[in-house]
Amino acid sequence: MPTEPNPPASPVAAAIAEIAGELGTVVKEQISAGTGGTYKAFTVDKIYEAVRPMLAVRGVAVFPRPPHVEYIEHVNDRGTVVTTARYNGSWMLVHAESGDEVLIGFEASARDNGDKAPIQAGQQAFKYAIVQMLQLGAGDPEAESRPEEAIDPKVAAEVEQENRDRLENAARKVVYDFMAGEKVTKKKQKAEAEAAWPLVLEAAAILEIATEADRDTVIAAATRLYGPDEAGEQEKLADE
Repeated sequence: MPTEPNPPASPVAAAIAEIAGELGTVVKEQISAGTGGTYKAFTVDKIYEAVRPMLAVRGVAVFPRPPHVEYIEHVNDRGTVVTTARYNGSWMLVHAESGDEVLIGFEASARDNGDKAPIQAGQQAFKYAIVQMLQLGAGDPEAESRPEEAIDPKVAAEVEQENRDRLENAARKVVYDFMAGEKVTKKKQKAEAEAAWPLVLEAAAILEIATEADRDTVIAAATRLYGPDEAGEQEKLADE
């Protein structure tokens, strides 16, 4: 009578090994570096899209643990307070049937003009924890033959964050310019732009600006809310 094979000593580790063997490569996306150049990187969405169903079908759930976050604030050249969040995060992978657990972790940093720095840093930390756990490759034989040109994950995360800052600053400047007026002081203009920013993001249905498409969507929302045509229409209604 055939015997049943013994269950793995660690179902989570077995699931990770299976996924690493089956996943193959995850295509890196071309991202603008903001200085005329580009680089390739795994995006958070790509990682979620590839890994989440493979974990779910094996009965493995991922639970974030309370992170350690360090906040550093400084004022940039435009006088805006920028927050840098250093995020040291860990996640527990739990096998639903057996209760087996495996802990993974990573550290990342992110900057933001508002309150999203820890969210962005947490996403980066989780992304690179998964990338290293599964040893994901980009399927680029040329890159494999040039290990000296490999980009450190932390460096890539910093470049990606700089690109996000550039895109967000461009959108914020549009909102700032819309608040200008003959009798509006620079201080009031800045305050009104800061107050309008959450409303613009809400109108755009975007939590954070990560791509050029996000930037364009936010600028379009700002134009609808505060652009010259909208301002003129409001003045016309007030006169009537």
